[in-house]
Amino acid sequence: MDKLAKGPPDPVQQKLRSDKKAWSLEVKKFVDDIFAIKDVFNGRPSKFHTEKSSIKDPIPGDPANILSMMAAKFQEIVQNGNNIVQKQIDYSKNRRKKQPKQPKQMMPAVTPNLPASPASVELPTNPPDLSKQLGASRFYNLMSTASAKMESGYVFIDNNIFPTLLAISTEEQAKGLMDESWPPPVMSFVYAKPTVNKFWMSNTVSPLDIIFCCDGRVSQICKGNPLSTSVIGEDKLSDLVIEFPRGTVESSDIRIGQKVGLVKPTVDELKIIIAKKSR
Repeated sequence: MDKLAKGPPDPVQQKLRSDKKAWSLEVKKFVDDIFAIKDVFNGRPSKFHTEKSSIKDPIPGDPANILSMMAAKFQEIVQNGNNIVQKQIDYSKNRRKKQPKQPKQMMPAVTPNLPASPASVELPTNPPDLSKQLGASRFYNLMSTASAKMESGYVFIDNNIFPTLLAISTEEQAKGLMDESWPPPVMSFVYAKPTVNKFWMSNTVSPLDIIFCCDGRVSQICKGNPLSTSVIGEDKLSDLVIEFPRGTVESSDIRIGQKVGLVKPTVDELKIIIAKKSR
């Protein structure tokens, strides 16, 4: 049987893909610059200063100006990420609108199978790549009203950057992502000291990737199935647990042993973060 010919490429989808690719390159360059300025603070050669330096001398290469430029670049990346998130939300809504009924016409003897109606659409198997959605709608439009009062920040895993809600209080950690529709936001559960943490998916309707971390490294990667009451997590210590929409681990190539960090980088906070890492 001959295959049906594909329709013309969707220009809106092509533009989204192009914007995401360009955005990813921006993020990668920004992350590379963070490590480069960290090397400067630590006296090692980098793109900002090509020679070694001593702790007895001032930090070379005008670091204050570099940090200010990086902070401005970070805000630009956030804004571009917001724009991409909103464009994809609008595109998704428009694609799922019911088309008006057409007048009945004579049908040919053989017709191709029509796609399922919007009513039968299930949760997507390929979630959005959150590393390409840095900071959606000042903390992104995917947040629910219930989570609007939570603290928010950014989590770095290897070369990926994700906007995240911070579950810090006992109440926030108990609620987690319960009742959040697809796609849920990223949520980071922050603990004062390493402890054995266990999770379950009771009242959680979206499938999740759950990452357990300790001492700045990914230590466990688990999956959470909607509404399951099975206990998730090994008998290992963790001081940070991050919940992602299912599929993020695969699409972002997250692996055990990768570096993890939480930040809220204003200019002053960037200085503190980089200074601490250079000690």
